Amino acid sequence: MQDPRSHTCCFSGYRPEKMPFRTYDPDAVQALEAALDRAVEHAVSQGYHTFLSGMAAGFDIWAAEAVIRARAHHDIRLLCAVPHDHQSDRFPPSWKKRYNVCLVNSDAVRVFASNYFSGCFSVRNRFMVDSSSLLICYFDGQAGGTAQTVHYAQGSGLRIINLSPRAYDQLSLLSFAPPSPSPDGDVFVCIAETDLIARPFLPSGTDVPTICKQFSNFSLFRPSCDCIPASECVYLVRD
Repeated sequence: MQDPRSHTCCFSGYRPEKMPFRTYDPDAVQALEAALDRAVEHAVSQGYHTFLSGMAAGFDIWAAEAVIRARAHHDIRLLCAVPHDHQSDRFPPSWKKRYNVCLVNSDAVRVFASNYFSGCFSVRNRFMVDSSSLLICYFDGQAGGTAQTVHYAQGSGLRIINLSPRAYDQLSLLSFAPPSPSPDGDVFVCIAETDLIARPFLPSGTDVPTICKQFSNFSLFRPSCDCIPASECVYLVRD
């Protein structure tokens, strides 16, 4: 019997106030939504059909919305992992509305506690990682729940797709070493010019292999997939 984790993907990322752009910047938000759409499409092309969102305002809800959009074209499922019943009580009205729309349009909702308790978010995060083999995240090195989740996922051997334009900076912080490295790529990193934010984070014409030489334990190759242009990304795989 196939391990359900092999086709389950979870998300982790920042709340709006920790994102590197203003959430009222439509170009930046649309760019992130497009990056999420491509990442979900890529996951589906790799056989993933179940997606877990922790439903926090910000990246989690953007990710849930991306799964709902993709579900119009694919037979996939959205599962909402809610840390406690009152998670959205302090959300701004616009985020609360989006939260409720995602819950209504999800395939299942799991609530971990009726009321908040210290550690309920960690319980939710560990459940998502323990249920998955792929993590799509937005992590640029800031401390907090996302950092803890990414490190836990790394230690658990999950493949990691990091949508942060600063993802390559984090290779010194994370030793991506799944149990069985494969040419499919253990780490997906946006490392060339990207439309994730309004500006490219590397100067035009930058030689990507030169950037990667500082990471002596990693080799470089470009993926071939329709949903993510090869000019926008590379895989970095531990040698």
